[in-house]
Amino acid sequence: MDRGEFMAALEGLCDQASPAEGGVAAPAVDPVLDDFFRDEFLQMVHLCRPVPRQFLELQQALDVVANPDRSDRARGVAAVEIGEFVKRLDPSNSLPWLSEPLDWFRFARNKGSIVGAWAAAKCWLDKEEVATILSPNIIHAAFDIKSKAMKGISLHAVEEWRQGLLMLSVRVVEDIKHWKERDYSCALACLVNYLTFIFPAGKSSELQFGWSLGKAIKYRKSSMRWVLPLWSTVIDGMVKNLYVSGKRRDHLLEQQQTICAWVEGLDERNFSVVEIQSVGESSGSDEPIASSERPSQELVVIEGEIPVSSDRDDKAVLSQYEVLRSPLPFCSLPPVAKLFELRDELQKEFPWAVEAVRLVFSDLIVRRSHGALRLGMSPVLLVGPPGVGKTRFAQRLSELLGAPSLVMNLAGTSENKLLKGFSRGWSGNRPSRIVDLIRQEKVVNPLIILDEVDKTFTAGGNGGSVQDALLDLLEPANARRYQDVYLMAECNLSHCFYIATCNSIQSISEPLRTRFRPVLFQAPGPEHAPTLIAGVVSDLERSWGVPEGAITLSDAQKARLVGLSAREMKAAIVDMLYGQSESSRWVS
Repeated sequence: MDRGEFMAALEGLCDQASPAEGGVAAPAVDPVLDDFFRDEFLQMVHLCRPVPRQFLELQQALDVVANPDRSDRARGVAAVEIGEFVKRLDPSNSLPWLSEPLDWFRFARNKGSIVGAWAAAKCWLDKEEVATILSPNIIHAAFDIKSKAMKGISLHAVEEWRQGLLMLSVRVVEDIKHWKERDYSCALACLVNYLTFIFPAGKSSELQFGWSLGKAIKYRKSSMRWVLPLWSTVIDGMVKNLYVSGKRRDHLLEQQQTICAWVEGLDERNFSVVEIQSVGESSGSDEPIASSERPSQELVVIEGEIPVSSDRDDKAVLSQYEVLRSPLPFCSLPPVAKLFELRDELQKEFPWAVEAVRLVFSDLIVRRSHGALRLGMSPVLLVGPPGVGKTRFAQRLSELLGAPSLVMNLAGTSENKLLKGFSRGWSGNRPSRIVDLIRQEKVVNPLIILDEVDKTFTAGGNGGSVQDALLDLLEPANARRYQDVYLMAECNLSHCFYIATCNSIQSISEPLRTRFRPVLFQAPGPEHAPTLIAGVVSDLERSWGVPEGAITLSDAQKARLVGLSAREMKAAIVDMLYGQSESSRWVS
């Protein structure tokens, strides 16, 4: 391209020819740029003095980026401007004499520009025809531009976010004082996207980068050591320099806490890509855009036939379980806004269980923010002394979520028949209690509460130990083909979710312990007594089927309950109410 061709090209790009601006000779170009990444057009813009007015700002940006004596920040800002210009000029990246925008954005990133890192990742997303929703949700969502269906993210974009954060971590203290609103937005986008877009195993990008799912999870967990301080610095900078509202600050902190808890709980064995849902769901709309992409919201628990029995009693029982051979629905995950309301309500009822509430709802909120519709979460282990409300906490959670639940007291249990079912041929024998719960409730994802899992015997009887049976239930691949001894059929129990309780983790086998996300369930203090009393009274009213407020206690009676555990408190309240009944009998 000679000067005449170049000027003709400029005129073609201008809506109307403008007078050329005078200028000094073009400065030498930093060799690192390799003649503006071998871009003939930009070379001519840089060398042409004067240049048409429409290209003066571009020329000035080229002068800045070409000058190694200018600050890294100035050169990074200029490189982003040039990259965006090239991208607008050639959106399809088809002109051979133009550079690639990705080269300019990476140059900006290497000069410390977080905007450059975000823009570089955006180049990969555009190539893959993927867009992200940077919505007010806790988690960002990705979807296919054409079909509007939720879609995964390749490691190319993830690597751009990671490299940007690594560069930012060593420069943020110095650079943040110069940041504008866009810098903060891009920093938050890189932080959230890098931590939460975990690619599914088996993707081609895994082979390209040599990463496995386990390695990706491990790296994100180890990254939290430097990501969390960086994240806090960004939020502090927004509060101080952008004067964000208190509501916005609270949302940013909520987002940080929820995602950190979710990353801490990641486990390769329990990791599964959430169900694909339309972008409409993730953007806050109740109407899906691509309903054809939604997974089935029903499941057949028993795909095969249930073997018949010659015993008349067995025949009568087996006929009740034929319903499991037909599609049954899932309990649904509430919308994100509703989950926050439920979290606050549970926290209000259990103010001493802050960590347990956080662990449970971080999982639920992240799933729903990613587009999951089916209720579920990774197994949780509540560790705490007796009588502090662990079982009641799990039951109350199921009530708030609208999911059926089953409490299985495993204390002293040596055989797995409650979990696997009893053999046919004996009167009163039945299938697994979990299978029976699904039959009764006719939903495929109930909450199973494994009470006192630490008090089971590790050595089982003829059928194997309880802890061995639990390993199968907690391993999704095995749970999909869970053999019920009574039904003599494989049952898909992979969508049940579990909360276990224990006083100590020492007696729980190592393989079983690793299947859970343990969390310390603190004992309530004296300051929590009014809340604990109100909760126990409410539980009694619900279990007795009486209206709210039917049970009343005097201040003197409440004072006598302070210091008792929830279990002791329940018994004491019943004794007090019985005493009241006795007194009223003689008075009347």
